[in-house]
Order: sequence, then C-alpha cells, then structure tokens
Amino acid sequence: MPNSRLGYAEYLEGRCVVRHSADSLPAPAFAPGCDLSADARLLPALQAALDGGISGHVGGIALAGASPKPLAGFTLLPLVKTELRPGTPAENRTNIQGFVFFALDQAHYADWVRSRLPALGFDLRWLPPGTPLPERTLVQRPFVNTGPSGEWRWVASMRPAPAGAGPAQWWVLAGGSALAVLLYYLLVTQARLRLLAERARAQTAALNQTLERRIVERTAELDVALREERELNRLKGNFVAMVSHEIRTPLALILGSAEILSAYLDRLPPEKRQRHLDTIQDAVRRMALLVDDVLLFSRAEAGRLEFKPAAVDLAALADRVVEEVRSSTGDRCPVTAALPAPGPPVHVDAGLVRQILVNLLTNAVKFSAPGDPVSLEIESPPGGLVCRVRDRGAGISEADLKRLFTPFVRGENAGRVPGTGLGLVIARRCAERHGGSLELTSRVGEGTLATLRLPVCVPGQTDVFLKQIQPPQSPP
Repeated sequence: MPNSRLGYAEYLEGRCVVRHSADSLPAPAFAPGCDLSADARLLPALQAALDGGISGHVGGIALAGASPKPLAGFTLLPLVKTELRPGTPAENRTNIQGFVFFALDQAHYADWVRSRLPALGFDLRWLPPGTPLPERTLVQRPFVNTGPSGEWRWVASMRPAPAGAGPAQWWVLAGGSALAVLLYYLLVTQARLRLLAERARAQTAALNQTLERRIVERTAELDVALREERELNRLKGNFVAMVSHEIRTPLALILGSAEILSAYLDRLPPEKRQRHLDTIQDAVRRMALLVDDVLLFSRAEAGRLEFKPAAVDLAALADRVVEEVRSSTGDRCPVTAALPAPGPPVHVDAGLVRQILVNLLTNAVKFSAPGDPVSLEIESPPGGLVCRVRDRGAGISEADLKRLFTPFVRGENAGRVPGTGLGLVIARRCAERHGGSLELTSRVGEGTLATLRLPVCVPGQTDVFLKQIQPPQSPP
C-alpha cells in the first residue's frame, strides 16, 4: 500500500528499536534503527501497549522526512514471550519482546484512493483532524470514521452529473470506504497471523527440545538397564560355574572313595576304610551346605524368611555355633567366644542369629591361615544384641568391600578358596529380616571385623515388635 509502513520493533531494556520494515514511506521515517520510544508523540501509545499488553494507537501526527502533511493511523501490536492474560504493568512489560507496527499517511492515502477512482462523478477531499465539517448539501456530503488508526474526515463533492447518472455514485463511494476499512483490518489480521505463526514455531522448537531431552534421558536409562542386565548375566554365569565346581568336587571325592571301597574293601586296613568313609561324609555334608545356602538365598530374595523370636540363652547359642563351625571346618583355626555376664535370656530369632554367626565364622576360618585365631564377641546392651567376629586373615580390599554383599560376587583374593559368593549376602538378608544391620571393616593383610547389630524383642510385646519388623520387598 503506498505511503505506509509495516515493520517490527524489538523491545529491550526500555527501548523500542525498529529492526525490520516493509514500506513505501520516505526514509528515515520508521527506518531500521529508529527508536520509537524516543518520540514523544508515539510514547503514549507505546506506554499503553507496554502496561496493558494490548494494542496501542496514535492518530494525526506529522513526522519529518515522511510527509509534510499530518500522519494518522500508527498502530502497535505487542509480541509476547508467553501466552498469558494481561496482568500487572510490570508483568506485561516483562512478557513483551517487541511490536508489529503499521503507519499510514492519511493525506497520501486519500490521494491514492482518489487517483484510483477517476471515473466517479465526485471529488474526494481529506480534512485534517479537528477541522470543522462542512454542512451536508445535495452536492456535498461529509464523512467521519473513528477507529484504531484515529479519526478520518472526508468530504465528497458532486461533479456535474452526466446524463443518466443517478444516486448509484453514493453507493460506490460507500463501498470504496468500506473496502478501505476492510483492507486495513485485513492487514492487521495478517500481522496477527504472522505473530501466531512465530509463536507456533517457538512452541514447536520448545517441544522438539523437550522431545530430544527425553530421548537422551531414555537412552541413558536403557544403557544403564542394559549394563545391569549384562552384569546380571555375568553373575549368573559365574554362579553356575561356581555351583558346578562346588558340586563336581565332592561328587568326585565320593565317587573315588566309593570305587576304592568297592574294589579293595577286603584288603584295606580298618583305618583306611574309615578315612574313605570320612571323605564321603565330608563331601556329602559339603553338598548339603551348598544346597541349604542356595535354598536360603532363594527364600531371602523372595521375602519368605520366617521370623520367630523366642527366649534364647546366649551362652548355649554361642557354644553350639562355635562347635558347628569347628566341626565343619575340621578345626582349621581355633574359634573362641567371649560372652557377657550371665543374665536373663534375650528374645531373638535363634535360627536367624545362628545362620548369621555360622556364615561369618565360616568365612573367617576359610580366609585365615591354619592355626590363626578367630574370635566371637557377644554383647547384650539394653534393647539390643551386638556380635563381632574378628579374624587375622587375608583381609578385604576397599573396592571389594563395596560389592561383597552383591549375590555371587567374591573378593579378588578369594583364589581357590571354595565358595559361592552367597554367605555374606545371606547373612545380611537375615540381619535385615531381624530388623538389624551387618557391617564389615577390613584391611588387606590385617584381617576383617564383622559387626552384627540386632534389636531384641521385649517379652509381652511380640506383636508390636513383629509389626515394626517388615520383611524386605522381593525384587521385581
């Protein structure tokens, strides 16, 4: 449209600077780099648009370099950062990032319209704002239109009517005026559609960034799950290999001793016969312990460990555990027990406590040199039970301490010491089922200290104690 300007102004740090424009107004009016906020005539519309978050309008002003005649119809359409309802002036100013503006030289626009209608039987004359309207006569009619672009005043004067002319001229004039208003609003609508398109592109970009971030996060989660699955498969493979070895070795001993007894029973002296029978018994006992460990671990992982507290004599329990460990390890190491002063029985689950202490003492003996002492210390503070198993064996590295309570994992210094990597796991599961804890402290070459802490049940309050001790959740 001639003598008009459509452009974009960026609002930053209190200034409203023109960045882009498409126009036919003579420069420098509203050219790129022009600060709209520095023009006192535009400042009221700018302030209204900033504070209210809505369009601002100015009409009837003159700009140097644009036209010597007054310029009317300067409109600001705010561009907001987020789609929010207008709020306080401070909120609205923070939310505005710029404006789409439209300026129209009213006088030149009238000349343009007049030049496009040479065949009409009347003349159009534009009146500056505030100019009194002439009277309406048969050959002259004034028009006034007040809108967002300001006040428009026109006077249509009839030319001498040619032969056959009628009142249709006025309909043409009214239609032209309506068309001009329609074109203006179409332009405003186009600017708003452009604004909506920019917002849609911004929202699409934000959604794409969110989607990319979620894809990255999900990929990372899948990588972690894949690593965990690989580690689990590796541990399962190690478990199968260890269990196979632990079963194959005693089976080979049983088979060898049975074949010797079967072939040379009548020629073997009694002491050799007894030695082969002892070998068979030891191998069977070893396999039975292995099967017991696997079954107990399965119940612990499934959350089916039973918990039955009862009055227990600590001295008798310690003697039974020490004797069982010495028998199962063939008196490899001397095992001693230090007990508290005689007192009333404590209410604990004897089966869980026995299993924990047997596993800890057996591990201590297996990883100690023959003849090295292994000690069991039991204390009974008020409301609890503390057991410490101490050895002077090979010790555990700091790296192994962090993963020894993982199923099927053994220390790097385990070497050829038989085992499945389930003893400490079962001991901790039993301690947790009892509502307690199991901790290890160790140094390589200096031995290991295992500390077991368990709560005890108060007589007469077994039900309350059982409610406080929740079984561990089975893994998914």
